Amino acid sequence: MIQLLRNNILLEKIDEELKTKSGLIMHNEAPSRPRHGRVLAVGKGFIKPDGEYHIPETKVGDIILYQPNKTREVKINGDDYLMVDEDSVLGIVKV
Repeated sequence: MIQLLRNNILLEKIDEELKTKSGLIMHNEAPSRPRHGRVLAVGKGFIKPDGEYHIPETKVGDIILYQPNKTREVKINGDDYLMVDEDSVLGIVKV
């Protein structure tokens, strides 16, 4: 597919719907609200200023929570994906 560099992550956006207590279904479109995505590719890391090597904490297949305002949209072979720096990942969803 694609080989990413440094701490970049390629995501497949997971569409979410939020259900209120009264049963109203709302799409998760608030720009500041964290979103979920499936990791498709991860960069190999980088050397930090102190000389230590940073190994990414995410791996292919992880479901992550990310900040939507920190993503970049990319098109690969006609399909839409998101790219995000590992610093913008808020957490890994454990199922």
